[in-house]
Amino acid sequence: MQHDVLAHFAAEEEVMFPAFEAASGMSCGPTAVMRMEHAEARELLDDLAAATQVQDTDGVRGHAEALLILLQQHNMKEENILYPAAISAAGPIRGGAHGADRVEAGSQMSRLLDVQGLPPCESPSTVFSRLPTRAALRRERLRC
Repeated sequence: MQHDVLAHFAAEEEVMFPAFEAASGMSCGPTAVMRMEHAEARELLDDLAAATQVQDTDGVRGHAEALLILLQQHNMKEENILYPAAISAAGPIRGGAHGADRVEAGSQMSRLLDVQGLPPCESPSTVFSRLPTRAALRRERLRC
């Protein structure tokens, strides 16, 4: 789960965000917020892993809840702010305006904001359904 989330973040940060910033001219807009939230999520994932390692039930619960809330809010921002802005920024390239007639079909510029190839991040509910339950943590603790 952690690997998939981090791969999704990396793809956005290395491909989509730079392309969006180049097309829109905005480097301190939605992508800055997304990068900040990615950093927060990475910290929470590390905290969650550490709490799981030492079987800290309260820590696991707290970090999991915080991560769930952060990812839900993050996904809402992506869906309602970032993706519409990316589509809007790509419009002049794909819609025939602002020199799109000089962009060859299939060129790097024409694919600049195509996010369809990004690896999907699983829904937060799917991710959190895989976390150890309180009962499983108790059973594990009793084995020691």
